[in-house]
Order: sequence, then C-alpha cells, then structure tokens
Amino acid sequence: MLMRKEIIDIANNYAQKNQTNFYSLQLLFVTKSKFVEGYWDISFKVLDEQGYEIDGPLLLVVDGENGQTYLMEEFVMMQSGKNDIKISNKPIR
Repeated sequence: MLMRKEIIDIANNYAQKNQTNFYSLQLLFVTKSKFVEGYWDISFKVLDEQGYEIDGPLLLVVDGENGQTYLMEEFVMMQSGKNDIKISNKPIR
C-alpha cells in the first residue's frame, strides 16, 4: 500500500504534467477515500495564468496499491457496474 507522501508525489506530478500556459493546478487535499477502500481522493483548484480560480475542484482518485490515477468521473463510470460499490448523490454523514 502506498503511503500518503507517495500519493502527494503522484498528485504533484499530475499537476506538473497537466499544467499549460493557460491554467495550472493547485493541490487542495489528499485523503484516503471514504467511498472505496484502498484508494485515495485528491482535489485541485484550477487556476488561470494570473492565479485566479477558474474551475474546480478537479477531483482525482488514486489506486493505493499501484498509483494508477483516474479522473473522478472516469472512476465512477468504471465502478458503476460493480455490485459492491454504492454510488449515490446523497450526502455522507
């Protein structure tokens, strides 16, 4: 299982690789997923070239075993057919 520091490194690498002249990603948080065991949730602010927030948060999911990174939308679509995964728009308590 990857440690928190390794997940932060993965998040920072993702932000660097996905930076353009028009926007950059600022890491907000890294936390163990409350939805799927063994995964980590990552959130970024999306900033324009002047540093103003233009979108977000951008949500990623990282597999805690192998470091594979997914956009949240991509991950939800992959998991939607599995019976042991509950996908809901109801708030977590």
